[in-house]
Amino acid sequence: MVSHCDTASKREEYVNYLKKYIDIDIYGECGNKLCRKENNCNDVDNEYYFYLAFENSVCKDYITEKMWYRGYNRPIIPIVLKRSIVEKYAPPNSFIAVDDFKNTQELANFLKDLMNDKKKYISYFDWMKEYKVIFLDGLNHDIAERPWGFCQFCRMLHSRDKNFTRMTKFKEWWNESCEDKGTLVKKHIN
Repeated sequence: MVSHCDTASKREEYVNYLKKYIDIDIYGECGNKLCRKENNCNDVDNEYYFYLAFENSVCKDYITEKMWYRGYNRPIIPIVLKRSIVEKYAPPNSFIAVDDFKNTQELANFLKDLMNDKKKYISYFDWMKEYKVIFLDGLNHDIAERPWGFCQFCRMLHSRDKNFTRMTKFKEWWNESCEDKGTLVKKHIN
């Protein structure tokens, strides 16, 4: 599911290189496949082993929401761009990271091997024995339980017992938390 075709991370360039070594179907505005609108591509995931959960931007603590809803809500292994961003939030051995491989061909070979080795593939779901994904989406949980976004922001604003730090160079700080345009991808394409 791709909705942004020209991204800061240059994920689209990585996917084009990866397509030389392994078949990839791309759904959404930037792809060659269409989903039925009534199910939002939910049935499509059952046809695939992996989901490319590539971020628009490679930034500290930014993980695309599609990784959670597509990768951990279905029997499919998410593939992310950068391990160090995801590993502190995701269950162990539950995803594959592009930057663990020297280049696109090495990743493609690993994915092919994984598809042919059922036991090894299934080991990526062992985390489900000890972890459970709970989506605090307001549908199954009270909106007040949401620990992120504007709900958390409002709670923090109304809490008087917090220490506050003034950020004088916000733009500089913000820009430092993201990699330069396509840096990671450029290192890993052949």
